[in-house]
Amino acid sequence: MSEPSDHQWDKVYAAIGKVVCEWAELENDLVRLLHDATIAEAPAFRSDARTHMAFLALVENLDIRATVAAIKAIHFHLTYDFDFVAPIGPCLNRIENELRNERNRIVHDSWRLYQSGKLRRLQRGTKLVRQKGSGAELLYMGQSSEFESYRDIEAVAFRIQSEREILKAFREELLRLPPIKPDEE
Repeated sequence: MSEPSDHQWDKVYAAIGKVVCEWAELENDLVRLLHDATIAEAPAFRSDARTHMAFLALVENLDIRATVAAIKAIHFHLTYDFDFVAPIGPCLNRIENELRNERNRIVHDSWRLYQSGKLRRLQRGTKLVRQKGSGAELLYMGQSSEFESYRDIEAVAFRIQSEREILKAFREELLRLPPIKPDEE
């Protein structure tokens, strides 16, 4: 059996690249949303230039889990109509609990491509499993997952794009809201 062609690998690399690029944009979207939600809830963060710069320095250096947690906390305390803010929760959960893990597996695991076009992702690490019945422990080294083709990887990029659209719509609605008056803070 011959080796997969460079053309087949190019499709895999392009699909992985789509995931990487979409994830970078998602991280940027989350930072912008955190900034705008904070300003909407507490306009004082913007009114004082020094406070605003300190806030920006903090927001720009959070990892994605901290950014999502901060957005969730602000979302919980938003003083706006609950129906308006409710849809963002499930989106943030999908990002944090599903897509982040899938993105990490796609980016950090090794890939094998077969002439048939089928892909196998090889995950490094160990897993200790207790057998049913005997209770004996087995140690598994690495793990693999089979994919039909590069399109399975692209599907993750499209799911990231879908969540980005939800964030974008939420942010646009947030920016349309009237500012909170100081006595309402």
